[in-house]
Amino acid sequence: FGAGKFSVGTWFHIRIDFDLVTKKFDIYLDGVKEVDQEDIFYDINSLQNVAFYQTYTFPGYWYLDALSFSWDLDYNIGDNLYEGLLLSFENTTTFDWIGYSLDGQANKTILGNTTILMPEDGSHSIQIFGNDTLGKNYPSDVRYFSIDTGPPEITIITPVQDNFFGVSPPSFEITIIEPNLNTTWYTLDNGAINKTFSGLTGTIDQTEWNKIVADIVTIKFYANDTFGFVSNAEVVIKKDLNAPQSSISREGLTFTIIAEDGLGSGVSVLRYKINGSTWIYYTSPFNLDYGNYNITYQAIDAVGNVEVENTLIIKLSEPDISEEPPNWTIIIMTTAIIGGIGLVIVITMIIRKRK
Repeated sequence: FGAGKFSVGTWFHIRIDFDLVTKKFDIYLDGVKEVDQEDIFYDINSLQNVAFYQTYTFPGYWYLDALSFSWDLDYNIGDNLYEGLLLSFENTTTFDWIGYSLDGQANKTILGNTTILMPEDGSHSIQIFGNDTLGKNYPSDVRYFSIDTGPPEITIITPVQDNFFGVSPPSFEITIIEPNLNTTWYTLDNGAINKTFSGLTGTIDQTEWNKIVADIVTIKFYANDTFGFVSNAEVVIKKDLNAPQSSISREGLTFTIIAEDGLGSGVSVLRYKINGSTWIYYTSPFNLDYGNYNITYQAIDAVGNVEVENTLIIKLSEPDISEEPPNWTIIIMTTAIIGGIGLVIVITMIIRKRK
């Protein structure tokens, strides 16, 4: 069963359900039924022993992590991980005393093969010692080994969550806690394309970055170890490819420039030129005297998107006081009573402003 589903360096959970009434059994691989109602080879009424055998054609070794029976339905892979580490050895000498030293620490007495407390993750060494009846000490070779009970721990330092980036891809810095680190990689498209890297710093591949057209980008960093444990960490950043938009307005001889960047990274620089001058950084409204002007202006956002230059050509002239001023006509009406007779006197005056 499970043809093509087993892989080297990977733990699997195998469950076998025996039904002695129907003389059949089911086999589950990681919770998925692989064998359904298979006949038990022998006609038995009880189950006394369970044995596992390796076929002669199997080119490797396999290990049992734990064996439980029907009364332990909640067993999960790794439940007995910290029960201990088997220390097994062979010798041809009769010893009066046997002990071992873990990582160069003080010797601990043992009677023979034993289970020691599980060391912490990392690299370790162990050595066995024996004394004969004459007090002669016999040390074994030092055996080096590694303990790795979990996946790598990845922390992303940069880029920072929700930061903006433009045409150029972001650089990255991460930390990885893993004594048996094997491979590291990242993806921008949830695994469709993976880019491997070495070390803890680098820059996101330009070609892959150019493929991203969305405003929101998720970068997932992965790491695995030599035991097959895999972990990942992700950061969400924003990609801004749109330049801000600026405009200019005038009130008298005073000019004001404003710019907007919508939901982008924000306006970083606002600048202008007067009649082909060098760029002048805009900080507040500016005044110009009467004359002819070619005003060039543009905005740049925080990730370097540059707006196309805008141009305003304008002539500022003094008021022309030589023009004929308007005439004003004033009509004055006066009412009077003379000898009981009402009179209305109308006086019309034309006033002309002097030139």
